[in-house]
Amino acid sequence: MTRLFFLPADGIMDDKFSTTEYLRHIEQSEGHLEYASDADYLLTPEFMRYVLDVVKSGLIITDLSGSILFFSRTATELFGYQPPELLARPILHLFLPDDLDILYPNIINITTRAGLFQGEVMLARKGGARFFAYLSVNLYNRDPAGRLIFTVQDIDKIKRVEREYNNNRRFHSISRMADGVAHELRNPLSTIGGLIRRLTNKKVDEINQSKYMDAIIKNVIRMENIVRDVDAFAKIPAPNLKPEEMLETVGDIYCQFRKRLAGTEVSIKMRMNGDDEMRAFIDRELITRALSAIVDNAYDALKGHGEITLELDRDEDYIIVTITDNGCGIPPDELDLIFNPFYSTKTEGIGIQLAITKRIVEDHGGHIEINSQVGQGTVFKVFLLIERRRRVRRELVSAK
Repeated sequence: MTRLFFLPADGIMDDKFSTTEYLRHIEQSEGHLEYASDADYLLTPEFMRYVLDVVKSGLIITDLSGSILFFSRTATELFGYQPPELLARPILHLFLPDDLDILYPNIINITTRAGLFQGEVMLARKGGARFFAYLSVNLYNRDPAGRLIFTVQDIDKIKRVEREYNNNRRFHSISRMADGVAHELRNPLSTIGGLIRRLTNKKVDEINQSKYMDAIIKNVIRMENIVRDVDAFAKIPAPNLKPEEMLETVGDIYCQFRKRLAGTEVSIKMRMNGDDEMRAFIDRELITRALSAIVDNAYDALKGHGEITLELDRDEDYIIVTITDNGCGIPPDELDLIFNPFYSTKTEGIGIQLAITKRIVEDHGGHIEINSQVGQGTVFKVFLLIERRRRVRRELVSAK
């Protein structure tokens, strides 16, 4: 009878289950079984060792306490250790010191409770060099002692490509903006050129000279505003992130606009849902700028009378700032355009403030949702991360 072999920590072959028992287990667990003519050969120790050597993911097997029992060849290449250096030692040596108190225990607890953990983590090679990895941990509980099977895939190159893509995306957005600027400047430049040619005509009287000069100055100011706005977009600084109390941040915006709107027919209100702490990981100056731009947009939509509401809420991962107005609303076919720096319903400017807002929020790892109905108003929801670290890295979870 053909035997199924497993690779133990010491590298010595040991037959644990017969082929018949193994095939019966597969058939029971999956409900069906497709037989191969050379199935017996595929279960030989030589072939299984070859499979482990060519698989590009590192394989590590530990007991339930995390003590390493087996380290595949690919794992030695990923981490730089030889099996004798780690066998019988805790796998926590492969994690970063900052992750030993919360992330590592959570991985063990989640796997013990649910049978599986999957996610991106930062691990450490021999010598301390860090790398991004996709980690999958499975619980094997058919052995009374229990085993944890760690599968590690190096995704450092993928993360590098993501960073390059984001950098290129920013470059292309600025490139597209340059094209848009050329288009926006063409009209005032043409107007100025035509007016100057008229001024050189000796027959132009003083009244027309004054009118032409006013028009030239107006177009020059328009060009200056375009250049100023584009410069502001191109020079948005990277956020300096730290925990900030959002009640204070939004409260300051509320007070600022309440003073500004005093004596007008536009009112502003603020409310907070729940009594939970409202701290988010933000650059307060940049977020104040981003949220103020949305309130400005709401004010313009009201056309002199109406109501703006600022609302604070939270879910598991985000602080949610909702800004609502009961103004004119935005047509459905224009919703996708409002964050375009060259889309604006205003006669002056290029509408770049909402484009700046979107970029600031995304640089914070957040996002914006918008809902609008013509004649009823618009709702902006700004989602800001409570923590840059995922919950599994900041809160201990139970194994039960």
